[in-house]
Amino acid sequence: MKKYIVCILAIVGLLLMLAPASPAAVTLTDIEGHWAETDINQLAAQGLLTGYQDGTFRPNAAMTKAEYIAVLVKALDFPVNDTSSLYFTDIKGHWANPSINAAVQKGLLVPSEYASGLKPDIPVKRSEVAALTVRALGRDPEAGTPNFKDKADVQRSTYRGFITAAYNLGLIKGDSQNMFRPFEGFTRAEACVILNRFLAISGSLPATTSPAQPPTGSASTKMTRVIYNGQVYNPEYVRLYVNNIYGEYYLSDADFIDSFAVKVGDSDFDLRTDIITIALGTDYFRINKVDWEEGQPVVSSLEESEEVVIRKPSKSSIRAIYVDDAQLNLDKIDNLFFVVNGEKLEVSEVTIDAAGNFVKGGQTYAPGDTVLIADQVNYAIERITVQDNKFTFYCTRSEILYWVQINDTLRDATNVQIIRGGERFDITSVTVIRKNIIRLRGKEYTVSSGDIKCLIDNRLYSVEEINYDSDLDCNVLKVTEAEGSLEANQPEMYSFYFNNALYHSGQTNVEILADGKWTALNRIFITDPTRFNYGTVTQPLIGASLRIQSYNFKIDNVLWEGKNNTIKFYLQ
Repeated sequence: MKKYIVCILAIVGLLLMLAPASPAAVTLTDIEGHWAETDINQLAAQGLLTGYQDGTFRPNAAMTKAEYIAVLVKALDFPVNDTSSLYFTDIKGHWANPSINAAVQKGLLVPSEYASGLKPDIPVKRSEVAALTVRALGRDPEAGTPNFKDKADVQRSTYRGFITAAYNLGLIKGDSQNMFRPFEGFTRAEACVILNRFLAISGSLPATTSPAQPPTGSASTKMTRVIYNGQVYNPEYVRLYVNNIYGEYYLSDADFIDSFAVKVGDSDFDLRTDIITIALGTDYFRINKVDWEEGQPVVSSLEESEEVVIRKPSKSSIRAIYVDDAQLNLDKIDNLFFVVNGEKLEVSEVTIDAAGNFVKGGQTYAPGDTVLIADQVNYAIERITVQDNKFTFYCTRSEILYWVQINDTLRDATNVQIIRGGERFDITSVTVIRKNIIRLRGKEYTVSSGDIKCLIDNRLYSVEEINYDSDLDCNVLKVTEAEGSLEANQPEMYSFYFNNALYHSGQTNVEILADGKWTALNRIFITDPTRFNYGTVTQPLIGASLRIQSYNFKIDNVLWEGKNNTIKFYLQ
């Protein structure tokens, strides 16, 4: 019974947050001084949100897909009276079902992008926010990639074209490290900022001027020493961590404004709400307050903390691994690895900070950027919690089924194809007999003289060497970028329209009738908007038969936009 009461209270809280209310009645008790206070109040004044039953807004909590969709639909003033449609398998009876239905009917949500269900109550990813909000503005995805520090991760996202469009529209920006983190969630505060920018662009609201950081007080001052248990530490050599996240900061990098305000890098923090931790020897301590002696800041309140950076853990360091609603039996797992930044690592080779990020080569990688491999099954890590130096992993089955190593970096084999004689072959269908000897459709070929190429994320490369690595259990390629050719000039983004509405995005689950047989769309070469090549055969694109998730169509028209390198198929 207790579980059901908690669930009911949570639903009531969500409904209160999204319910319209008189601006005069809105009093949120936990946003004063928050960096997004202006944006939150702006939306509250518009009646787009109020707060929870206890008067809080919880700005730093994660926003779920259902919450973001509901607020966005409300901002657009869409009717939300359809309670019977079920575009997803997991929204029956859900409080946001009418809003979700409206989002689908207005083209904000595309059901085919969620083959395993919408999962409305998990945090909405930053990439999804970009796609939803750009579509709400009636804009299309755009080619290119913003120059974020994690540009490679953005390029891996299904919604990379929407991320680019959102960036160009001014909807999104990089964080203090110029990272976008497409696979991480949005806080409610961040969502409010995006929604206000959306309303300003759409002409529904004047642009807001929230400060990027909390307001600061007097001029900053550097700390010159730390004394603990009679020992003096030089701040130049004391590592400093912000909110349990690994970083390249030292205590000497911090500017103390007053007893609680501290500036680290380009960001301001509050010792009362943010976690600022320092490492003194092998021990970790949280700074709670700073006092002033002779005009210099000194630490007046330290609290012993758990390790912020956990190096060389073991399998016994893992408390549990959850996959959706099930728990893996750790005792029955024989082989456990992680893929971090394209490198396969054993448990003892990883480093994880207390915020649940992987650390490699001085860089942090969010859980969503890594993969857990348990007995050759790949799992996407959604989040990691750390307690008493033990990890709990929350995962879902990864979309990556097979790997290939390209120039010492592991990649999703789905995005790699071998090309010979004008025909594409999935890398998983290539059998390596021995080094540089491969079998394609029962015939053996030697990798030499540049006749074997590969397509990686729509870019053409020459295969210099190919082999099979039994330890990695995948094909291993050495490649060099090939000169531009017809083969490399392929669309970056694919959209399919039916009855004047977007029906599907991307090439996944799309087949075309080529040379008399159904073939995955990503195995053909589109030479221009009217023709395509499959092997040595050239066929008309207009009038060709297309199949999307078992539904058959005819291609009525094709529009290939060179500026955005986007191809649009109009179906009948």
